[in-house]
Amino acid sequence: LSAAKSFDRLNKADPANPTWRSRLAYAYHLAGGLHFDGGCDDPKSMKKGPDLYVALCAEFPLNGGLYTFGGACLYSVGERDKAKKYLERAVALSEPESQNQQFAARLLKNLK
Repeated sequence: LSAAKSFDRLNKADPANPTWRSRLAYAYHLAGGLHFDGGCDDPKSMKKGPDLYVALCAEFPLNGGLYTFGGACLYSVGERDKAKKYLERAVALSEPESQNQQFAARLLKNLK
């Protein structure tokens, strides 16, 4: 969680910087410890990711990686319908056979 604290400080200092926001969101995702069944190790950390990812996806609508991790965070906090939409978009945007596409597809399969 120390990475999240560092990126949170950077994000507060420069809130318009998408790099800090995306790294902060990813730090929360990592700290949350996603399980492929939709659970997570640290729900408090994981709940901080979706709002950041939703805003980043709106700002960068062609970034499959943002949709992948946004969908993963949404999935882990129980927002299954929204997660499904984000993960489907991630699969569509990501390079075929890329890690992002495979990760999103695996989560989608578990959602069904």
